[in-house]
Amino acid sequence: MKISAVIPAYNSALFIQDAISSIKKQSRTVDEIIVIDDGSMDNTEEIISNLNDPNIRYFKQLNQGPSAARNFGIQKAKGDWIAFLDADDQWTPDKIDLQLKTLDRSPSLKLIAGDMTEIDTNDHIITASVLAKNSQRDFFKNLNGQPLINALSSLLNKNFIPTGTVLVHR
Repeated sequence: MKISAVIPAYNSALFIQDAISSIKKQSRTVDEIIVIDDGSMDNTEEIISNLNDPNIRYFKQLNQGPSAARNFGIQKAKGDWIAFLDADDQWTPDKIDLQLKTLDRSPSLKLIAGDMTEIDTNDHIITASVLAKNSQRDFFKNLNGQPLINALSSLLNKNFIPTGTVLVHR
């Protein structure tokens, strides 16, 4: 199983290195990191270049927004599974490992997502749980780690999936 991390980046010079670092610190290695520079006008490209990492694949496109950048990243990805991380976000070191353990328990899953904490530029917590902030945490806690049946129906009522937590089968 190969995992590709896709990072859409727009004027992300202040954050991109921390985002990439959080991927490299995973307890389960990610096979490739794909950065899609969505028309940045800052030195995002220079920062990526200075990392001099053969596991990072960098592509630049005209500014089209994060969804287009993610889609372009998916096209370029070589992995069986795609993990998304926005350039101004960071993963906890066990993010991929926990998701793979969930996949081991429920191999029919095609998308795994989780909760996230919002922090400011000084790493101070703004929101401890995005799911709690959106009145969704208790619902998921009551699932006790079991897959959500008919997730599409639930998504029609409210989007409860933070993009930066997604691991999805290609």
